[in-house]
Amino acid sequence: MSGSTWRRALRFFRPNLKQDVDDELSFHLDMRIRELIERGMSPEAARAAAEQRFGPVGEVRADCLEIDRRRTRRDHRREAWADVRQDLVVGGRMLRRTPGFTFASVALVALGVSTTTTIFSAVQGILIRPLPYPGASELVSVYARRRGWAGGGINISYPDLVAWRGQNRTFGKLGIYTWTSHALSGEGEAERVEGAAMSADALAALGVSPAMGRTLDLSDQVAGQNRVILLGHALWKRRYGGDSGIVGRTISVDAVPTTVVGVMPPGFGFPDRQQVWVPFVPEPNEQHGNRGYAGAIGRLRPGVGFRDATTDLATISARLEQAFPDDNHLWEADPYPLREDLTGDLKQPLLVFLGAVACLLVIACTNVASLMLARSIGQSHEIAIRTALGASRSRVIRQVLTESVLLALLGGMAGLALTPIGVRILRLAFPANLPEYIRFD
Repeated sequence: MSGSTWRRALRFFRPNLKQDVDDELSFHLDMRIRELIERGMSPEAARAAAEQRFGPVGEVRADCLEIDRRRTRRDHRREAWADVRQDLVVGGRMLRRTPGFTFASVALVALGVSTTTTIFSAVQGILIRPLPYPGASELVSVYARRRGWAGGGINISYPDLVAWRGQNRTFGKLGIYTWTSHALSGEGEAERVEGAAMSADALAALGVSPAMGRTLDLSDQVAGQNRVILLGHALWKRRYGGDSGIVGRTISVDAVPTTVVGVMPPGFGFPDRQQVWVPFVPEPNEQHGNRGYAGAIGRLRPGVGFRDATTDLATISARLEQAFPDDNHLWEADPYPLREDLTGDLKQPLLVFLGAVACLLVIACTNVASLMLARSIGQSHEIAIRTALGASRSRVIRQVLTESVLLALLGGMAGLALTPIGVRILRLAFPANLPEYIRFD
């Protein structure tokens, strides 16, 4: 037996592609040399002619190796997929033979997945999804707080806002707004809609431009020149049929002719779910102590952090306390990042719920693992028979893992199918007037 034959025999279970290609090339080259020698050529001339006819051996060897590698990989993939299909068929058959175990396991996984996904949808919609404002991390809500009182978030007075805006070094824009309600009439049935009175600086701080027309400006904040209004996109579509000529039209707002100057983009509803926005007109001779009706929204300057703004406002509040002891004694600014202001008291309960459902998911998985352990003990006789028939340990483990994957897939799909129902139920636990940006997907 030749050396190449021995090598092939020894590589029966572990092929050596490089050696096989070398043997094949040497065989063809030797056959060509032998043929040329039989025709009368010397061995040296026959080898030279054979190599010239054969071409560059290195390139041919590389091409043959690549072809063999591709074929080997293709065969391995085909065998692997065949094994997977067989494992899936056998696993499905085994699960059908034990419907009670299968139903309990799938139900546990579905319960854990659906509850976790439902709560996470709320967390994502309220705490994670970006706010619908450019550079939302720079936005800060500013309220008032009285030292010694529990809590803060008290509405501010316009004179305080003027002082904060004029003396601060950390805000690029700082404006005021308050909640309003308006009666629209004149076209169709009259209706009352929620709105907000906003200063030009407040809208500029948010950085949202109208979809049509212009925004509010400083000239609109003068009494007698403030009969202008911005419409929400949904209201414009619903009440005015999406009329592109709405800008510049006069409509009746609180029985007063008012000019529409713009339409806000879809999804804009600051501060909550407002549908119209009018200019904020300060009361003449308003005192610093006239708190309780307005909030402030500001945008930090580039490179300025929230702590810097808090320190800046505290310094200004101390000056106001000295300058106006009657109205500003113990009063100071109370800033919040905009997301924290909008989410309010929802953050902590949501995180608690998320942790609770994560524990529930772990418990569900533990129970499924216990069920599978008990089932595997009952199948020990069957596993012993498979081993006796030649199944390797890795083959038995792979079959058990395949059954586990099938259970996880079935439970996961069932849990995802139940999630929309859970989300609809969860919505009932939240107020109907949540901010526009909060959506459960």
